[in-house]
Amino acid sequence: MEHTVNIIQWAVMTLIIPAVAWLVQKQVRRAKTNRDVHNVYKEMYDDIGKTLIELQNENKKLSKAVGRLERAISKALTCRYYNACPVRSELQQQQTCADKQHGNKRASGRQCERSDNTFDTRSADPAVACGDNCST
Repeated sequence: MEHTVNIIQWAVMTLIIPAVAWLVQKQVRRAKTNRDVHNVYKEMYDDIGKTLIELQNENKKLSKAVGRLERAISKALTCRYYNACPVRSELQQQQTCADKQHGNKRASGRQCERSDNTFDTRSADPAVACGDNCST
């Protein structure tokens, strides 16, 4: 009888307690891994949120700038100095180059570039009036 008790004690000490300890450690490792993964996702979420807020603020600034530019252009059309306005000439030059980029003239390899010459606003040709040089 005493011999059987010793065998049972030995079995409990060498087999059951380590098995229970191993199961507990397995659950602890799983919990730590889950916590680490959760923390990584939280950091990523926070970083994306900060980036999104920065982009929203930048979009608001750009939207305000475009609105101011649109108001300035609409006011320029009613200006009494519109015919001699250098802004008008610059806008015509931009429109002329944009038209050429989308038209057939761009297929021949021509490039539009701005000339630093003075503007001739009396000319009827917008390319001359805006100082536009198109070269082959």
